[in-house]
Amino acid sequence: MSIDLSIDLEESEVANIVAQYHRYIDRLLLLQQQALVARETELALGFMQLHRQMLSAHIEVEDQWLLSIATEQQQAWRWPASLYLAEHKKITRFLTREEQRLQSLAQRPTATQVIALLDSQRSYKNLLEHHEEREEIALLKEISPLQQQQLQQRVSERWRQLYQQQRQPLAELAQRLATVETDIMTR
Repeated sequence: MSIDLSIDLEESEVANIVAQYHRYIDRLLLLQQQALVARETELALGFMQLHRQMLSAHIEVEDQWLLSIATEQQQAWRWPASLYLAEHKKITRFLTREEQRLQSLAQRPTATQVIALLDSQRSYKNLLEHHEEREEIALLKEISPLQQQQLQQRVSERWRQLYQQQRQPLAELAQRLATVETDIMTR
């Protein structure tokens, strides 16, 4: 299964940039789950580490930006900045819990252990998707042009730098996963 992990680094529209990074973060989690299905804990941990790095950078940039916006500038927003900030904290807690569960797996987990972990990750995945949707359908359409520009500047620097740093380790992990999956299919 080939998963598109590309991000258009030339994109200048902030809503499109954020949406691309949301998809990238989601796909890293999906690759982690694929590695789990293949019962490759080490690979799953590698993908989860990349997922954590990008999600943490994503949240850090958004939190700094949200905290810089005065309450009166949020009057036109459907939901206040405090909601997004609280969701970021909850997402981080859920991620930490799922990382701990993944780390506690044996090197070669049983099918039952893998299924249990995938089931527990469903809540995390749903929370993440709901939050991303809230940002994309509301927040990014409600902010002023100046706020868009400020967010775009913050995003461009930090997220792009990390994305480029992740390209090589991600390619290596993806290649290892493809090899494992090919081995499974030829058995």
